[in-house]
Amino acid sequence: MYRRLLPGLFIGLVATLCACGGGGGGPVPQTIATPAATPATATSSIGPSGGTLSLTVNGNAVQMSVPAGAVITSTTWTLSVYPADTTSKPFAKRRATFLLAFTVSDGALALYKPLTLSFTGPSVASGNAIRLAMYGATSGTYNDVDTASESGTTITNQNAAAYVGISTVTGSADPYAFYSIAASSAATPAPIALGATSTTTQPFAIQSSVALAATGADANGNAYAFVPSFALSNTTLGTLSLQVAPPYLATLTTGGMSATGNLVVSDSVKNLSGNVKIDVASQRPATSGDTYNYTGTWSQTFARSGQPDSTTSATLAEAVTVTPAPTFNSVSGLDDFHAVDVSTANLTTTTLTTDEYDGFSGTSPIQFLTYGNASNDGEGNTSVSTFATPQVLDQLPESSGASWTNNGAVTIADTDASTETSTQTYLANGIYNESITYPASSIYYASGAPPSTIVENADSSGTITLNIYGEALVVTNSAPSAGAITLNEYVNPPASSLDTTTIATWFSIPAAFYSESDSNAGTTPLPGSCKTGSSIPTTVNKLVQTISRLDTVFGYTDAEEIDSYVATGYGAVCSVMTDTLTQYYNIEGDMAPTTQGFAPIITWASAPYQITTTTQMLALQSGTVTGTDAAHRLQASAMHSARVAFEARVRAVRLVTQRNMLRAAANTIQKGVHQ
Repeated sequence: MYRRLLPGLFIGLVATLCACGGGGGGPVPQTIATPAATPATATSSIGPSGGTLSLTVNGNAVQMSVPAGAVITSTTWTLSVYPADTTSKPFAKRRATFLLAFTVSDGALALYKPLTLSFTGPSVASGNAIRLAMYGATSGTYNDVDTASESGTTITNQNAAAYVGISTVTGSADPYAFYSIAASSAATPAPIALGATSTTTQPFAIQSSVALAATGADANGNAYAFVPSFALSNTTLGTLSLQVAPPYLATLTTGGMSATGNLVVSDSVKNLSGNVKIDVASQRPATSGDTYNYTGTWSQTFARSGQPDSTTSATLAEAVTVTPAPTFNSVSGLDDFHAVDVSTANLTTTTLTTDEYDGFSGTSPIQFLTYGNASNDGEGNTSVSTFATPQVLDQLPESSGASWTNNGAVTIADTDASTETSTQTYLANGIYNESITYPASSIYYASGAPPSTIVENADSSGTITLNIYGEALVVTNSAPSAGAITLNEYVNPPASSLDTTTIATWFSIPAAFYSESDSNAGTTPLPGSCKTGSSIPTTVNKLVQTISRLDTVFGYTDAEEIDSYVATGYGAVCSVMTDTLTQYYNIEGDMAPTTQGFAPIITWASAPYQITTTTQMLALQSGTVTGTDAAHRLQASAMHSARVAFEARVRAVRLVTQRNMLRAAANTIQKGVHQ
């Protein structure tokens, strides 16, 4: 493709006569005589079918041929010929003999085929080579753009494959010049490179349309006229739509995933090809082998009425590695965001290891999904969460105002250091049942005893059945009625209730056990609290996730907000998380016994018993990218793992609540209050 890369192009010839488009006659060989200080000029209208520009200088013929297909519309061509070195850019090449200079203009149209110029002139000495050079505005000197041959007294450029040829029409600023030189002194051709340009800046966004135009030039910046073809080295880059007629543009519709590859530009005329690096960046990239480093803070505050608040704070350092995940929940092809999270508080260091298993949907918009996660605190306590349906973390490409939601269906399997196991199964609406099994080494174990169970029902009623020491302690809460809830505690039912308490309904009716909203709040500056590394973008998209949970059995509400700040090609560069757990029941077994000697397992007051607030901030500092696009972008998307560590810390508070009840129940049974 002929591209106009330089501002103007001279074609110098000499003498004067009229010029006409079309197929004028052949030149008449004759020696050029007296040099002319001003050029001889010819003009003609030539279009897609091609034509010629011809003139005669002192009886010497000059003809330029414009091949069919060189331009896409008719235009006025101007050919100016200098038989002497009198252009605005004198040739003056050492050890060379000047033959002819010229400029040519076609009214600023792009050329798609090279031109041919022939002229009669002085004979070239035997053993000399004939070259055509062009003055380059970039190089500031003449560089060879073609070879030429002499037949009799007619010299014609050859459009040699190794040269760009007469392929840039630059008006009157930068002339071409024919010259002869000893063959041993002739320069080798400058390499020609094919490429492509776009007005869109890389990395290209996923699922976007990008216009591409081919370019071709030699190492000196002299353009090359060609008809290009395009192909992609990697189908994950997207798809190409090609124009089969000038101006031979290509449109790349990028794919839905981060990808790196090449746009292959080819030209069959000279059998050349070139690669242009293409980088498609998602807001949620994921490449196996990448590593990322985060730092941040964490704090947890316990607030009880009548007592001073208690706060624990820690600094965090998290290192994440992306690897292909083994099959998780029978799903293959996922990415494992493996994180080692180290927290330091009061000179004490703890390590939490997490894995989150993520992937992408193939629909539009593309959904970034999490299938589940696992955590291990290094002290024998592990947890695995498996979502009944993959949870949507983001929709791509990100768009301000986009929204989505997830339901509460998940199975959580916990094992503590004693090998006590529990399995919680949440339904989509957030109600759940739980089964707890004690190992033979546990003080609560009794041979043949069934698992302990917890059941939350859709009408807000619930039952806790603790099978310990071979006994069964049952705690029930009724569905709300007339604004009240009845709590009953039994040992080995159907024995009569040990304790009955009626309390006011403390949650809204109908009960909403689980609700979630997710939205893209659009572009925003990165908050000052997010202390990211110096190379990380500070203009980001903000994603907001809010989750509300209600547990009518253990008597608490849980409100969580996760604000993720996402940069294209980097993923979430910062996350700010807040969880507020409000407990209405005291189930710690620390209440005074009744007149019957029974200490109630559950007590209630009109105000919340305890509010636990947990906050966490993690900010990206650096990363090591193993992909070939490392020079173009930092592909840091592993912030998803921060959610898992945060949830593990919040969940620890809920587990403490259950263990406190277990202890209180054990005390009740040990006292023999059921007898």
